[in-house]
Amino acid sequence: MRTPTVSTEVDVSASAQQLRSLGRRRKRGRAIRIVRRIHLYTGLLFLPWVIFFGLSGMFMNHPGLGPLEILGSRDGKFSKALGYTAVDPNHLADQIVALINVDRSQPFQRVAANDAAFDGAMSFQGELADGGTGMVTIRPQDGSAVIRKFPNAPQSEQPSFVKSDLSSISVFSPETLQMIAAKFLSEEGEQVTGPLTPSPKGGAELRFRITSPENRETWNVAMNLQNGSLAAQEVGAGSPGLYTALTRLHKIHNYPEQMSARWIWTLVADATGLTMVFWGLSGVVMWWQMKPTRLIGIGSLCLAGLVAAYVFSGTYSNLYWTPQQGKRPVNAAPAKAGTPSVSTPQLPQLKAVSELGRDSFTGDSSKLR
Repeated sequence: MRTPTVSTEVDVSASAQQLRSLGRRRKRGRAIRIVRRIHLYTGLLFLPWVIFFGLSGMFMNHPGLGPLEILGSRDGKFSKALGYTAVDPNHLADQIVALINVDRSQPFQRVAANDAAFDGAMSFQGELADGGTGMVTIRPQDGSAVIRKFPNAPQSEQPSFVKSDLSSISVFSPETLQMIAAKFLSEEGEQVTGPLTPSPKGGAELRFRITSPENRETWNVAMNLQNGSLAAQEVGAGSPGLYTALTRLHKIHNYPEQMSARWIWTLVADATGLTMVFWGLSGVVMWWQMKPTRLIGIGSLCLAGLVAAYVFSGTYSNLYWTPQQGKRPVNAAPAKAGTPSVSTPQLPQLKAVSELGRDSFTGDSSKLR
């Protein structure tokens, strides 16, 4: 009597496939558990920074939460009574195109007849008699205005010792530093067309503290190593306020030259940004494990993608509608011949269509209140 072997071989093969499938599921399950734990504990680890960047970012979008004071607002009728004339944006665009096309054999044309729109507001500012800066923003659409006041930042009184004569101290020679910087630039194939000047922002400082034997006041002292000037502030004085402190901390970027708490702050900011990217991706991975909600999740992802594409593209177009007017360094020379630049057509003077002239915003408004 022969022993059946085919059925036994099939059973063994099926069992091996089941074991391999079970092994793959176990590995996948372990990987998901690791992702979940990293997702959980990084959330706990970076919670203070996430809360900070969330709140400070909101503060930056709402300056009214800070020292800014809104003095009042005016409806468009007040500006119109003073001579303001509203302008139709498409009519104004047509007039501008007409002047651009003067003496052109191949004239420019509007891409769309009704695509012109005003963006932003016209702002005027000046120093106020009681301190601070006054600003008036006027909407070109209707002439309505908002009047704001920015108080001056608190300035701590500088002690008399900051005017001490430090000429006898041998600090870094500015001429030597400029020569070294010019030499390094030339070694990289760059030719300097004018004198090198210290950067208006930043720079190396010598920082230390001193205390007064008379009243036991403690001062933070900093010496600028490029120009030899002194600055000081009494410890505990001149608090900038919560709004200013939060927004300034939010905008800190770049790693400082020396290892310090600020260097660690920048490192943690980088880690927080990378962690937020990981949270988004790991959230998608964890969501995919919940089969009953996959369809809803796919719809949510598609909707988020469409909204993000619209918002990102629209904001990008708004930011780069025209060439950005970047700040040039002090004493910067004009661009050299052959340097790539954004081409801007030569436009004639548009005085004929300047219906939004500065004179429209002058006059006595007291009778309108």
